Amino acid sequence: MSIYDCFMFLNKHIMLHPVAYQSVVGFIYLLLLYIMATKQYNRIKAALAEKKITNKKLASLLGVEPQTVSRWCTNQSQPSIETLYQISKALKMDIRELLVPTNWR
Repeated sequence: MSIYDCFMFLNKHIMLHPVAYQSVVGFIYLLLLYIMATKQYNRIKAALAEKKITNKKLASLLGVEPQTVSRWCTNQSQPSIETLYQISKALKMDIRELLVPTNWR
């Protein structure tokens, strides 16, 4: 369900005072943004924990800032394919182990 669909559902099915309506819509919007922002695409943080390597150590091996590695670990941003390959070499693991698997059933 998209954010637009949620708004349309509220508009059609819930009769609220305009101020209450705005509060409910605002809450749902923030909740959906949070859910979308916490989507996990990589498992770099888990891989670092398995290999007992810190963010700073990986950053120095790759020649990037520790904040960059931190953003990858929290899935706030994603490394390029080339960088993901470098990470897999640095951690001595298959590149596929760095990604969250998809279920195509």
